[in-house]
Amino acid sequence: MDGGDDEIEEPQDGEEDGEEDSKEAVGVKSTPKDGVFEYEECGPDECETQMIFQDDLNEFYLNKMMAVFYVYSWYFTNYLVYYMYAGAMPLMWLLGIIFWVLGYISWKFLTICFYRKTYGFDEEIPLYAVGLMKYGVLFHVCMITFMFTDKRILTPPDYDEMVHYRPVNERIDMLLARRFNTATNNFVLTFSILVCVFYYIYKCIVMPICWYVNKSSAAKKAK
Repeated sequence: MDGGDDEIEEPQDGEEDGEEDSKEAVGVKSTPKDGVFEYEECGPDECETQMIFQDDLNEFYLNKMMAVFYVYSWYFTNYLVYYMYAGAMPLMWLLGIIFWVLGYISWKFLTICFYRKTYGFDEEIPLYAVGLMKYGVLFHVCMITFMFTDKRILTPPDYDEMVHYRPVNERIDMLLARRFNTATNNFVLTFSILVCVFYYIYKCIVMPICWYVNKSSAAKKAK
């Protein structure tokens, strides 16, 4: 035959494979194996993951939220312990300072660099916690009153067997009268009572007056 009739060229094996690959879409699921779909190829903007929902993927890459209840329970537990026993053991003040400084640095670092933003936590909880700290001071005053008035610890000059071995089944009024029958113990008791009285005067009288004065001043400025 003349050159006018061109022979049909058969496609090469490589060309057939290329055409078949071009027909396949990016990220098409392959045959499931054991009920799990495996993606053959992912695009440049797709995540290589078997998670279906975007929320699950975001949760996987985020750190944990801070357990706020644990931080405050940990703080107040140690706060009460140090305040209750620091009166008779002055070394507890130094240990408390070291403990709280290291705790502050550690939790500050974890809050900034590790934990993610915790929702439902604002300034309300710290302000409420500051209001609870006065009970630690009350426990401290009660504990040092109990410790410093114990004649077995701070023995008075007339300490003898009758003071050491107290009677069995003694009434509470006689026990308190015998406990506070010295000038030193009476001073400790009077000091503790005055601290409580001054606090209640400040809380019940001074603070309402200050609040009323500030409110009146704010009302005059608003006119």
